[in-house]
This record gives sequence, structure tokens and C-alpha cells, in this order.
Amino acid sequence: MVSLYNKIPHLSQYVLPCKYFELVNQKKKEEDEKSVIHSNNTFKNKKQLKINTMKKVILLLALFVFAIGNSQILEPVKWSTKVVKISKTEYELIATATVDANWHLYSQTVPEGGPIATAFSFKSSANYLKKGNTKEEEGHTVNDPIFKMKIKYFSNKASFKQRIQLKNKAPFKVNGVVEFMVCDDTRCLPPTEVDLVFNIK
Repeated sequence: MVSLYNKIPHLSQYVLPCKYFELVNQKKKEEDEKSVIHSNNTFKNKKQLKINTMKKVILLLALFVFAIGNSQILEPVKWSTKVVKISKTEYELIATATVDANWHLYSQTVPEGGPIATAFSFKSSANYLKKGNTKEEEGHTVNDPIFKMKIKYFSNKASFKQRIQLKNKAPFKVNGVVEFMVCDDTRCLPPTEVDLVFNIK
């Protein structure tokens, strides 16, 4: 019996191409599957990267808030003001610092290379004139363990006095600012500015 395939030779021209297309389709399908897997992995990687970034941002924010909280807690110096009448035209402005135990408030005069000196400034006004510089108490002069030099500082409480001469009799306010730095035996806080108000009546 003669095979139909042999009787119709032209069929062989189509059998091989069909198998070829089957192989091509199979290979394309495998490549598509690999592409899908790669896309999924890329998506997962991007998602994980975004999660890691968010975690880092949250951690940094937490550290920032913690640092702010600690800096707000450490306020070892409290300032108060009062005014003493010396005469009809002269008054004394007194700024008093109350210093926590183990902390040091430094003098208005410190050696070069030392801590930031305490400094007072008063806003100019047509109501008064400054008389001389701000005076301070005796304080303590010691060999500072942090700055390795002799420095004058105040502990517990310190008063600073500034004389003024009135130019009129009407009540007014004197606005001032004190800049200061405090340290204990192991650390120092950054320089701080505090607004001061003196009521002249």
C-alpha cells in the first residue's frame, strides 16, 4: 500500500513549517513567562526600596524629634528682671540668673579660646541713656576642666546690673537681650539668647 504522504509530496512542504511555528510559539511563550517573572521581581524590588526609604525617613524624623525634646528639657538657667530706683533720674536694671546645680554660667569676660562670654545688649530708646557697662558679681575663678584654662563663672545664682538715666518721667519699658553659654563638668550647651524686659514706672 502506497502512503498518502508519498503520493502527495507537496504535503512535506507544510509539515516542517508547522512544526517550526510550534517551536517558535513555544519559545515566545517561555520568553513571555520570563518577562512576566522579571517584571514582578522588578515591581517587588521597587516596592521594597520604597518601604526601606520610608523606614529611613521615619527613623530620621524620630531622632530629630527626640533631639528637640532633649534640648527643650535642658534649660539649666532661668532669668528674671527687676528695677531699682537710685534717684529721681537714675534707675538700675537688674537681671538675675538662677543656675541649676552642677552647671556654670560664664562671666562677661573670658580668655580667648574659652566658652562664649555672657553678653547684654539693650535696645536704644529716646526715654533713657545707658550709664557705663553692665556690672557683674565676683563669681568664681577656677581651672576649667573642659577648656583647660582659668575662667570666671557663676553657680547657683548671679546678678548683673546696668545703670540708666531717664530722659523723661513717663513710664516705659527697656528691652534687652542676654546671650550666654552654660556647661557642667562634662558638656556644654549651645549659646542661647533670652529676651529681657524691664518696666520703668
